[in-house]
Amino acid sequence: MPCWLLTGGHCWHFDKVCFRAPFIFSDLKSVEGYQMSAQMRKAVWLFCTLIGITEIVNADDIASLCNSNEQTVWSCEAKTKIYSLCASKVMTSTTGFLQYRAGTKTKISFQFPDKPIHPKSKFEYTTLAHGAAIWFSNGGYTYSLNEDIRGSDDISVDNKSGKTVAVIECEASTQSLTLNTTMDLMWEAGISLAQ
Repeated sequence: MPCWLLTGGHCWHFDKVCFRAPFIFSDLKSVEGYQMSAQMRKAVWLFCTLIGITEIVNADDIASLCNSNEQTVWSCEAKTKIYSLCASKVMTSTTGFLQYRAGTKTKISFQFPDKPIHPKSKFEYTTLAHGAAIWFSNGGYTYSLNEDIRGSDDISVDNKSGKTVAVIECEASTQSLTLNTTMDLMWEAGISLAQ
C-alpha cells in the first residue's frame, strides 16, 4: 500500500520511504520530479522518524565496483562481496556498454560480459508492479538482479531448467533500478521489455 504525505497543498508519494528500512534516496531534493524545499525535506524526515524509519542511506554510500569514468546503474552489498551493474557515462542504441561485476574492491571474481560491450543482445530489463529487474544468461545460468521497492533487493541464479540454485540477499543496495534515469538508460540502450 503506498504512503502519501499531504503538505502545502501538494500530495507527495513515498513508496520507497514508507516500505524500505533502510531506504535510499540518491537525491532527497526531489521526489518523482517535484522539487522539495528544505521545509519539505524536514517534514519527510520527521514523518519517517515518527513511523519508525530511522536510517537513511545515501546511494553514494553503497560500495560499487564501477570505475570513476563509469556510472553505477545498481550496486548491492552482501556479506563480504559487492555486486555492481556498471555502464558507460553515455549510452545510445548503438554505443556504450553495460557490465555486471561481482567481487571485492581489490578483486573482481566474476564479470559479464567479459569485456564491456553494448548490452542489446546480452541483458534484458523490465519494470514490475513493485520494482524492476534486469537479467542475463551465462554458462547455462540466468542471473537476475531484482529490486523490490517494498522489501529487500536480491540476485537470483537459476539453472537451465528454471530452478533457483542461489539467492544472494542484499544487505544494502542503491535501489536505483526503478529510477527514471535507469529506465531511460535501458530504453535508450534498447533492452527494455517495454519497447
